[in-house]
Amino acid sequence: MAGGFLGAISRFLMQRAFALWTKMPGWQGLLLINILGSLLIGFFVAWLTGDLALLDLRDLNPMKTALEKRDLNDLIALAAVGFCGAFTTFSSFSLDNNFLMIERPKHLFLNILLSTGLTYAAVMLGWFLGRLIT
Repeated sequence: MAGGFLGAISRFLMQRAFALWTKMPGWQGLLLINILGSLLIGFFVAWLTGDLALLDLRDLNPMKTALEKRDLNDLIALAAVGFCGAFTTFSSFSLDNNFLMIERPKHLFLNILLSTGLTYAAVMLGWFLGRLIT
């Protein structure tokens, strides 16, 4: 929760800074935030785990960690899932794609295509329904 709070506030402040200090359109500032968040989540998980062979994606579940043990996984959950996940959801998506590339490369393209395509379609549908109601 603390990581999520810090990540969301950081995203908000960076978006405001881009809007105030640059002439970039809003989507370009968000793109840079998404790239930075993806860089940070890759760094945090690789740095904190040290050995990817020891990393289990279930360890990134903060509830499991909080209930079962207190160790390095708490820091991974705080930095990766909490901060980076709230800073940008693209960082979590990109980390999952990195693991797919390592463990199931044939699923990588499918995940990218379906995730971006279906979520965009869902936004379009939600937009249509919202406009229909108003």
